[in-house]
Amino acid sequence: MDLSLLQDILIILVGAIIIWVKKVLEKEFEDLNTGLNNQNNNIISAINQINTNISNLNTTLNNFSKNDAHNQNHINIYIPPERVKTTPEELKEAAKQNESPR
Repeated sequence: MDLSLLQDILIILVGAIIIWVKKVLEKEFEDLNTGLNNQNNNIISAINQINTNISNLNTTLNNFSKNDAHNQNHINIYIPPERVKTTPEELKEAAKQNESPR
């Protein structure tokens, strides 16, 4: 067998191996890139959800602060009926007497 023919076969084999390795690596990097993009999208979605939750909490706190003075004037205390010594009619009459003109 001629040495130059053997060299040509070896060059073709090495070239084929290089091309195959290149294609395998490209596929691996493509899969890795897709996975990273998916993870980034998941992280962005989580951050957006956190921002939405923070915004909702801020709105709730602002509404609570605005209504705080009003709420302080309307404290409801539950008294079980068995502890009340006044009849419902007496309570209605007392409420009428305490009403302020509007």
